[in-house]
Amino acid sequence: MSCTVQIKEVNAISLFANRIDNLLDEFKQGIDNNFETETSGNGIAFKDWAESTVKARQYRSGHYAQTPRETSKILQWTQTLKDNTKIDTKVTQHEIIMTAYNNTSYAGYANSKRPFIEPQQGYKNNMIGIIVHG
Repeated sequence: MSCTVQIKEVNAISLFANRIDNLLDEFKQGIDNNFETETSGNGIAFKDWAESTVKARQYRSGHYAQTPRETSKILQWTQTLKDNTKIDTKVTQHEIIMTAYNNTSYAGYANSKRPFIEPQQGYKNNMIGIIVHG
C-alpha cells in the first residue's frame, strides 16, 4: 500500500540537498497531519469506530490487548501505522518521485477504510512552493 507524489519537469539536479530534505519533511508532515486531525488526504474525517472496535477497546481484546500509546485517536492505539509509514525518494535529472508506504500487516485494510497515507492538498501545494521558491 503506497502513495506516490511525482514532480516532473524540474531540473532536480539543480535543487540543493536541503530543498529535497524540505520536500520530504513537508510530505511527512502531511501524512502526520492526517493522524493528528483524523482526516484523509482529501480532507474527509475518518469514519468513527465500529461498534466492534468500541467493544474490543473496552474489553482489551484482539489488537487492543496491546499496551496503548494513544487511546483517543482513530488508528493510533499503538501508533504502529504512524511509526511505520516510510518515504522513499528517487531523484533524476527531470523528476523527483517520493513514495510513502506502510508494510504493516493491516495497513492496506486500515487505509481502505480511513485513508491516511496521502498528504492533504495544502501540503502538496507547499511542496510545489519549496521547489519554486526554495
